[in-house]
Amino acid sequence: MKKFEILLLLCALVLFSCQKEQRNEFTFKGHIENFTDSVQLTLFESTGNTLETIMQEKIGEDFCLQVPYDFSNQELPVLLRLSVNGQSWEHRLRDVWVKPGTTILATFRNGETYSAELRSNVKEQKWQEKLEMAKREVQEKAFRCEQLGRDCYRRAQEQQLIGEEKQNLVDSANYYWQLRIEALQEEPGHTLEPLRKMPHNKVWWVEMERLVSMASYYPNAGYAADAKELFLNLSDKEKLTDQAQMMQKRLFPPEPYKIGDAEDAELESMDGDTCRLADFRGKYVLLDMWSVGCGACYAAEPKLAEVAEKYAEQLVVISVNTNGQEEWQKYASLNHITWHNMRDTEGDLGLFRKNECNAWPTFILLSPEGRKLDQVAGMPESLDAYITKHLGDSLK
Repeated sequence: MKKFEILLLLCALVLFSCQKEQRNEFTFKGHIENFTDSVQLTLFESTGNTLETIMQEKIGEDFCLQVPYDFSNQELPVLLRLSVNGQSWEHRLRDVWVKPGTTILATFRNGETYSAELRSNVKEQKWQEKLEMAKREVQEKAFRCEQLGRDCYRRAQEQQLIGEEKQNLVDSANYYWQLRIEALQEEPGHTLEPLRKMPHNKVWWVEMERLVSMASYYPNAGYAADAKELFLNLSDKEKLTDQAQMMQKRLFPPEPYKIGDAEDAELESMDGDTCRLADFRGKYVLLDMWSVGCGACYAAEPKLAEVAEKYAEQLVVISVNTNGQEEWQKYASLNHITWHNMRDTEGDLGLFRKNECNAWPTFILLSPEGRKLDQVAGMPESLDAYITKHLGDSLK
């Protein structure tokens, strides 16, 4: 009897072990139609504004990948982002919803990520595919423009053209690229109809956040009013959620700061202490609005270090991050910021939005009284000359 009980216990342990292993992986398998060459499939986990790679594999015409993933402490299903990269493939991310043991069946047409069919038994993925179908026409337009633009650039380089002939091809490429951008700006409007009909599940909230974000950056777009309507139709309970509160700030922003206005915000230091921007009044203040993953922001750091040291008596340099706390602290700790390294506690809805910034980095110069003197997107050709121009007599 004891032997039998021990055998049962061993079987239970083996079964538990198998289930535990199964709970920490999923399967991604599929086929590429009109396959021409191997491509790279990448799955990302989204952390704020950045993507962390969880798997990257070369795939052929038919593929089957076992993807290890830690589902512990995760609210299911988990949203991952899919990218397929090859010589002729478009640059686009697709949403993939996974649970432990999920099998995702994918069908790609060569070069096209937007038209991929992604099927699984996760109900959120089925809703996601409805949204993707609604966007397909405008995505195809963007893809064709991208192909035409690439072809123009390739011909300009390969044929070793010079002068007007080469410039005409470059101009054509830029024209197609602009058409692609315009098509992608139209994309959110194509999700309105399915969003009106869908239940307010996780897929709905993710897509609604994207719609609201685009509507806030392009307030004159046709879908901006529709985004506000969808928001106002939320239940009172839904409007109290953190997601809805962020949407409200994007859709109904405060009056933007103008030249001469006194600026203020709550800022957080790396050790978790908070202060007010107004606390720095008494000297000129240069705000460096930056975001994790912004290469131009990192490139600006040596110049910021120079002016922070050179003009220390007259000027305070503050690098203000617009990401979430965890994301900011993780990446800021890797950088060599020797001046003030702060985070706006309102993220990109604080100073960034109130100054109508649309790019990182953006530099905002404040007077010793805290009033806005100037704003410039991107690094000035000479940051030193920019400072001396605006500080003027105070440097004597």
